[in-house]
Amino acid sequence: MKLLSLLFVLVLSPSLWAQNLNINNLNHKIRNAGADWVAGETSVSRLSDADAKKLLGLGLDPHPDVLFSTPEQMQLGIKAATSLDWRNRNGKNWITSMKNQGACGSCVAFAAVATFEAQYRISTNQSALNIKLSPQFLFSCGGGACQKGWYPESAASFLKSRGVPNESCMPYASSNGRDTAC
Repeated sequence: MKLLSLLFVLVLSPSLWAQNLNINNLNHKIRNAGADWVAGETSVSRLSDADAKKLLGLGLDPHPDVLFSTPEQMQLGIKAATSLDWRNRNGKNWITSMKNQGACGSCVAFAAVATFEAQYRISTNQSALNIKLSPQFLFSCGGGACQKGWYPESAASFLKSRGVPNESCMPYASSNGRDTAC
């Protein structure tokens, strides 16, 4: 729980970004939280403060229709698995590669498309399936805006009702922070 709180503080508090980005300081906090992983330098840790802050925050108010509740099986006292890593489930990686949204607040589209790609691979039992769908189509045609972001519920609804084509039909072009027309 301490580690989860630390991650929320780091992600949700841009003013704390610079002071917490020191990798040694971060690793110290991770060890103190009792976690068994080590932070390392990434493309994000090498960004300037201004560029890093572009990756943080949401320009929209919380969605009024979002309700979080305890899953029914937890209410019934059924014990959930202690861990599940789809990157190595039965010796297979079911997750598609990470992608970079650049300076556009399109993370919801990337997350929704990645979740859909992984779920498709899992449900068809094809861990090596080379599926690359278009986050740009989902974001641009579904109603996202680079400077504001987008709601997960809206992305899921659009994905369910309209679907999304292969990335080759509409490659990602909003990494510069500008909206792309549908």
